[in-house]
Amino acid sequence: MHPKTKQKLLHAIKLYTVEPESGKAYEVKIQLPYGEYVEIELNQPFPKKVVYKSLEHGGFNYDPIIDTPITHNPRKKVIEILKNSIGYRHNDTETINRLISLIEEMYEYI
Repeated sequence: MHPKTKQKLLHAIKLYTVEPESGKAYEVKIQLPYGEYVEIELNQPFPKKVVYKSLEHGGFNYDPIIDTPITHNPRKKVIEILKNSIGYRHNDTETINRLISLIEEMYEYI
């Protein structure tokens, strides 16, 4: 991951997990300052290049009636969910471990 990208991700303001089952996720959304976010799919290799998405037009475009639940959690809870998600739905263990390391470095996020 490019150092500038990592620095930007370290300034996350919110972390969201997409949880089809309570306590187990297949995706993490990292909300950044200035109305953008990044999605990390846990069943894929950790991205070398991230895609920044805008929150301006409807946020995550999430419909709680039909979509998989998205929950906002503190850092410790997200790390716990990620650890519980190893092996779930073919999640990539290396991706989860790299994401946990990144989250542990987020100095502005509680």
